[in-house]
Amino acid sequence: MKREKIFYCAGIIWEIARFLLFFLLISYVYFQPLPGGNRTILWILFLSSSQLLMPAAYTLLLFNSIKFHVVIQLLRIGKIISLLPSLLIFFDEFLFNFSLFTVPLSSVSLYRKGILLFLSISIFFDLIFLYFLLSYKKTGKEPDEIKGESSHLPDYTVTEVKNEFLSENSEDE
Repeated sequence: MKREKIFYCAGIIWEIARFLLFFLLISYVYFQPLPGGNRTILWILFLSSSQLLMPAAYTLLLFNSIKFHVVIQLLRIGKIISLLPSLLIFFDEFLFNFSLFTVPLSSVSLYRKGILLFLSISIFFDLIFLYFLLSYKKTGKEPDEIKGESSHLPDYTVTEVKNEFLSENSEDE
């Protein structure tokens, strides 16, 4: 259980760091020269704020992994969805040069090398977290499912009700 808590804490730290680093990279390297200046940063924050659901899900698991075990499926989906654009940009820009997602920097630029390094590190750690999320197996037992009972429903007993009218008619025939 302690290893899971360490994994959840590492997931929280990585997702927040990833969000902040990508946000700073995108806002200050790519969109600063655009007209609108600082307003562009607010639009980027507005569009990327849903990425903060990943650390929130890790936080739920950190506090009560038995109750919130279904969040693992959402973390898996979220990690795959957040990994796909990174891989597309990496393959497009640095390996194949399809120019689908062009980086507005020259090819010998120091920024380009830094972006390649940062994107490679990000993909590496995302793949590690995806591996752990896919290999996660639910440990710990849930008492409600094991006993076949539900704590929010009352106990009941089966009561058989007979109708005297129907039983008298069947005897007469």
